[in-house]
Amino acid sequence: MTWRDWLLFVHITGAVLYVGSSITLTAVVQRARRDGSLDVLLSTIEATAPLPMAGAILLLLSGAGLVITVDAWAFTSWFVLIGIGAIVISGTSESIYFSRQVRLLRPLRGRPDAMPEVGRRLSRLFRAALAIDLVPLVAIWAMVAKPGA
Repeated sequence: MTWRDWLLFVHITGAVLYVGSSITLTAVVQRARRDGSLDVLLSTIEATAPLPMAGAILLLLSGAGLVITVDAWAFTSWFVLIGIGAIVISGTSESIYFSRQVRLLRPLRGRPDAMPEVGRRLSRLFRAALAIDLVPLVAIWAMVAKPGA
């Protein structure tokens, strides 16, 4: 295997980790919303918090390596800029928004009187998670279609 093959393997692994953990988190938010199970949501977010960031780091580093090793690609190529932008936007949005919501939801854990507020917050969190999950799909499209390459 060449360096390009290894970098591509790491890049795809990073994409699977990043997108997979984000979609899984969205599914957990939906389940918590449906079941009213705040404990499951908080413990899952706390347990899986490093996964999207690890995927984003793998994506960015291996992507940079691919751009450096493939002569036809440059950091100014549209598909590269779209990919970097999508990961930065979704990764930043996800980490900031989810950490804030977890901080606000944690004190409501185990409080039956807080269920209406929990339901509202979980609905907002679910909508945000869906929106954030769409951003990496733009990056996947850009990697396949390679506009400007």
